Amino acid sequence: MDYEILLPAKIRSLTVAEAYTYIEAIQSYPGDWPLVIVSGDLQKLDPKSPLEGLTPIPSTYGALCFPELYVDERRLYSLLRNLLDLRSLNSVVEGLRRGVPLERLVPRRIESTLESRLPEFLAGADFEAFIPLKSELERLKFLAERYPIIEDVEVFRTTAFPLRPEEVRKVLEESYYVADYLRSLEDMSSKASEIQLTILRLEGFVEASTRLKDLEAHLQEIVSEIPSLRRTLMFTRVLLGQ
Repeated sequence: MDYEILLPAKIRSLTVAEAYTYIEAIQSYPGDWPLVIVSGDLQKLDPKSPLEGLTPIPSTYGALCFPELYVDERRLYSLLRNLLDLRSLNSVVEGLRRGVPLERLVPRRIESTLESRLPEFLAGADFEAFIPLKSELERLKFLAERYPIIEDVEVFRTTAFPLRPEEVRKVLEESYYVADYLRSLEDMSSKASEIQLTILRLEGFVEASTRLKDLEAHLQEIVSEIPSLRRTLMFTRVLLGQ
């Protein structure tokens, strides 16, 4: 497969829920990347709203991230009712229904318990695939029309610092820990040549039971149909606060 998430094979064979710990370890890494990507309606941004940045997962075509995770309320409720009193439990459930992130609702004393058991009540996740292009795409809508997994499509042009996937894979094979891997990619990115790139952003949703390899297969179909550029991109993905 040409489109590949640049993680060990044993992780790529896991479901999104099973791989959550690895995904979170990468996305929470405070990388000093030379590229920052922000998309969305900036004019509607409340200056007081919180901004969150994450580090994406490198791939052979750009990078991939999971900006939002969704929980199965019934499963979560079953777990929380053994950890919280009724008043606190109802407060958490009401907050989730308003769209407040789980980590802002639960008491600190049970955060580690929920973190370790999150795969048990994870329902699904939004994903974003950022794919560098060799040339502009004339038609975008056909991607969402042809591939049900895709919900939104965007193309933008920016200054980027692409890496060769073969060099990224070599670093992966030489790294024992996630932090070692990402620090090496930081160093590579800081030395990469600066070029103007057109980037395709694909947004969609996957069930928590979806294997990362299955998501790779979906993205492989897409990169085969478009003028995609086989380069890895590392950056800070800034998410606009709600």
